[in-house]
Amino acid sequence: MKKEKYFAQARNKYTDYRVQKAATLMEFLKEKMPEASKTKLKSFLTRRIVYVDKNITTHPDHPLERGMVVQIEHNKQKNTEFQNKDISVLYEDAYLIVADKKVGVTSIATGKNQGKSAHAILTYYLRKSNRKANLFLVHKLERDESGIIIFAKDEETKLNFQRRWKELIINHTFVGLVEGEGIGDNGLICSWMNEEGELRLSEDLADSPEDVIRAITRYKTIKRANGLSLLEFDPREDRNNKIRIQMAHLGFPLVGDRKYGNLKAPFKRIALHAFLIRFRHPVTNELMKYEVPYPKEFRGLVTRTV
Repeated sequence: MKKEKYFAQARNKYTDYRVQKAATLMEFLKEKMPEASKTKLKSFLTRRIVYVDKNITTHPDHPLERGMVVQIEHNKQKNTEFQNKDISVLYEDAYLIVADKKVGVTSIATGKNQGKSAHAILTYYLRKSNRKANLFLVHKLERDESGIIIFAKDEETKLNFQRRWKELIINHTFVGLVEGEGIGDNGLICSWMNEEGELRLSEDLADSPEDVIRAITRYKTIKRANGLSLLEFDPREDRNNKIRIQMAHLGFPLVGDRKYGNLKAPFKRIALHAFLIRFRHPVTNELMKYEVPYPKEFRGLVTRTV
């Protein structure tokens, strides 16, 4: 009786297909599920729910031979194995990890910036199930910033994402709290930075000096109160944002910015948080969107009387 129950559960968990002729995995899936879009089929692979002869298979060009068995797993549970107070995983597949980094954690440890890092924490997590696993930083957040950050599981995916950043990223939106209430309701900041970190603002997008990084950021003011302004920022050019420096040069430094700010910060952090990202998956081209709340301390400073 127990044996029959086990097989019944197995039948409910998987849909089995036996291969009748040689083909790639994607060709086979298209034939068996003609109603499914290519994006949908690719999502099966990135979610790691496709098995070939009981092995998880993620590459669409994986060769199939007659007699092999392809299985699609149903209702795969979200991985709850990873738990950490400094970073939480919002999404994971065979190519990417999208995570929410807390304040006080670096993106990746460097010679100048040691201590807890999101890269080290997530690499340790991956290596519990695969000792050879590696992780590659796609873009960074500073130690005193928080929010959504992306890592790649292989170097090819990382380089693909970085090279095509402007093409793949639809929105990469931050919320920040700046000193002063005089900034406009919305606007566009255009600037160029040289290797020494010196920044020059310009209204002419074509007026680009040589050997510099161009940074373009759209902003929208959400609320003004108590001598502060709550803004949303959407950087449009470089994957490593220059918001902090741009706002300081405009005369509205971020709250908590000890280098450029004038006010004594009410908290030990820079008031900048990456709360939303919308992008095309660099491998499957699937539209992805992840969002986390504004930090409570940001809202608190523009809603109460101080």
